Amino acid sequence: MSEKTFKVIITVVVPVVIVLYLLLFHTNLIIISNPDSNIYIENLNWTEVTRINETTYWVMLSGDITYRYKESSQYYSSKDEPLPDDLPVRILVLAGVPNSRDREVTFSENITLQYRQPYHFEYTFDLKAGKSYSILVEAQWKKYFATPHPYYGEWRWDRFGGGATEIDLIQAEHHPPEGCSGTRFVLNATLPAISGSYLVYRTITPEDTMDYVKNIGSRFGLTVKVRLLTHNRS
Repeated sequence: MSEKTFKVIITVVVPVVIVLYLLLFHTNLIIISNPDSNIYIENLNWTEVTRINETTYWVMLSGDITYRYKESSQYYSSKDEPLPDDLPVRILVLAGVPNSRDREVTFSENITLQYRQPYHFEYTFDLKAGKSYSILVEAQWKKYFATPHPYYGEWRWDRFGGGATEIDLIQAEHHPPEGCSGTRFVLNATLPAISGSYLVYRTITPEDTMDYVKNIGSRFGLTVKVRLLTHNRS
């Protein structure tokens, strides 16, 4: 290698090494790849869908919430205080028409999540019949500011993770939502101001059928007769 070639290499390599050193150890310009969320909401499943009257369904949504990371693209300790092992959060279930940003809160709960410990939930709420819904489950953390923010004040809710699912209550009478049983139960009773039979879906064993349907009737103060029909998916 000639002396001229060596000088050219040094001229090119040395500045590059200096720049990389400064970026790595003396600036915040290097983008560190962090997870998208601190909290993950997974395994969403409709475990119960019950028609309670002409306009309303009573539904149960289950799933798992895990406080998986203390740092994420939303929150990292290089600029914020480290998150605690026990994290108080607010869980919201938001329902709206698919492809729409307008959603209403159908359920909310304040809980404390433990780091890396899954939290299983079963939330029940009402939805209107004859509609399809996009459901969003969000975990929010209350962030306090060192000095009052001009818009938010002393604190605000920050989104730390979420999960999404859908439910179609237009075809629910004929096709049980995903995750529900293939067995169909018919509740024969006269509900307030309405006469007729209403379909009940739930993931249960046939042995539980009688007590389950009777319990539904008892919510309305009804004496019910139960008959079992097997739903054939083939």
